[in-house]
Amino acid sequence: MTYHEKTAWGSLVGSGLVLAWFAATMTDGTHIIQHTPEALFWIYLKAIIAFIIVMILVQTVPAILSKGRIPRDERDREIDLKAKRNGTVVTVGLISAGLFSMLSGAVFPVQFGLDLARGGAFEAALPSLSLWLAGSLLLGSVAEYVSAVAYHRL
Repeated sequence: MTYHEKTAWGSLVGSGLVLAWFAATMTDGTHIIQHTPEALFWIYLKAIIAFIIVMILVQTVPAILSKGRIPRDERDREIDLKAKRNGTVVTVGLISAGLFSMLSGAVFPVQFGLDLARGGAFEAALPSLSLWLAGSLLLGSVAEYVSAVAYHRL
């Protein structure tokens, strides 16, 4: 396994753990917990800080263990670009689908309190909306790292 593949695996596991923690904090298994806006801010901030710390560790530990800079060749650059594209497509797709469903009054978001098209209260929909948006960002990161690992294996 190359240095870049190891960091891709570490990023995948780390971002998956942050996503799992965030989902566990925002839900009680099957329902979204109605947090206050202040609590949502601190949960979201903790998720961002955890993600940053995990990514710093994932990049520094292998670099220290390898005792030097590992050069990136053209294959590594191409893999990174393709993986970032896949992550961006997933993120934009999830955010677009959620916002379109919320604003159009589709059935799925109504179950989670995102029925703004029919006069739903924005504050009541805030926990669902923040879970959808932050989850979309984290799932996009997971998709990026899954793609990077898959491309390294091809």
